[in-house]
Amino acid sequence: MDPRRQQLHMTLAYQYSKDQHERLLRYAKEIDLNSDVKWEFRLYSRDPRAGECEVREVTRSYSSNNEDELELVEGDHVLADPIELSNSKNGWCKGISTLTGSVGMFRIGCTMRTSETSTWTLHKSLMVVPATNMYNGLSEGDYDNLWVGEQDDIYNKLLKNKKSEENQNIPREPRCLFVMRHGERCDFALGRDWVDSCFNSAGRYSRINLNLPKNMLKRKNYLDFIKDCPLTEVGKLQARLTGEGLRDASVNLSHLYVSPALRCIQTAHEIVTALGLNLKICIEPSLFEWLGWYQLGLPIWFTPDELIDHGYAVDRNYISYMVPTQLYLDETVEHFYSRCADFTRYILKKHEHEDVCNILIVGHAGSLDVCTRQLLGKAPRSVGGFHEILPYVPCCSMCCCVEDPLTKKWRMKEPPVPPITHVANKKYNWKTLI
Repeated sequence: MDPRRQQLHMTLAYQYSKDQHERLLRYAKEIDLNSDVKWEFRLYSRDPRAGECEVREVTRSYSSNNEDELELVEGDHVLADPIELSNSKNGWCKGISTLTGSVGMFRIGCTMRTSETSTWTLHKSLMVVPATNMYNGLSEGDYDNLWVGEQDDIYNKLLKNKKSEENQNIPREPRCLFVMRHGERCDFALGRDWVDSCFNSAGRYSRINLNLPKNMLKRKNYLDFIKDCPLTEVGKLQARLTGEGLRDASVNLSHLYVSPALRCIQTAHEIVTALGLNLKICIEPSLFEWLGWYQLGLPIWFTPDELIDHGYAVDRNYISYMVPTQLYLDETVEHFYSRCADFTRYILKKHEHEDVCNILIVGHAGSLDVCTRQLLGKAPRSVGGFHEILPYVPCCSMCCCVEDPLTKKWRMKEPPVPPITHVANKKYNWKTLI
């Protein structure tokens, strides 16, 4: 098994029969505690009915026509009797929706069998962080100890403890985490077919609308813009206004992590430019949006070198938390929450000891929730709950979380930047005046 492409998990058994004890104990002893992995404790609950039923994931939405039919929403799970499923002759079966709890007939062809764990509800997760310092395996003061003899050891320990006490008495500025959505994107503003309208068969670009970029970035295949579109000119303006708002609020950003999507990178570029900061963009694949919208494959993103050639201040030396090959297209919404929450915890731990730590994450509409919800001690939203909040996160929306220096607890506060509001401007056709 390739550890770079496989996710490992360990389930703690509870209330199992006695005859299974020895086998479970043998499995537990086979775990290599010294392996190079990240461990996390998670507390789940499950519907007891799931153990007696076959769990099926809804892959295609279906609107019910009769009262006894289930309304199928993509991403929902249906519990059904396995015997009734196998004996069904008309493609229909009785089931229970885990999203609504409704009971009714559903079309088997709109679902596919999946694991029972897909229906588990995550209540709490906790990263297991090693006690040692994560930088080069050396704690503060260890380098000094390499050059002293045993007679100085007691003095050094006392001096180190004194420094530690002095540092604890110095009030540190609270750490802030800002998460924002990218600006207006071309396909949402001009329609999904914008590439067909702007490029000819040879890939030559024509600006058919003033809201389209004045100069389109060069890439190997112009069709890659379909899944990885740029910002509109209005989108760049939105991002620039947001950057100016941060500047006016005297926000001094120290780190910038960005989704690999072009629209997010361009948003980050406009913000840094407006702030006048010499801050490099760290491209992080784990910040990309929910993969349930990319069943046909991931976008082909610009490489860091290509972006640098186009004038973007990308950190070429940044080592990402995840690589694109670790993104799985069969990802559930729950896994999406875990993916982004894990990265958030990682960077907060990485920058834990910095005197000034203001981190900005530029991602997608869902990023504002998935990157902060578990940080605030809340459980991930359900599939339906996740989709419900997305329409309320317009372009360049921002949330702000601040840490209490004493309790180390995080809370959400009003962001330092006011929202951007403007009316929609429909596409104009001069022929309507004829």
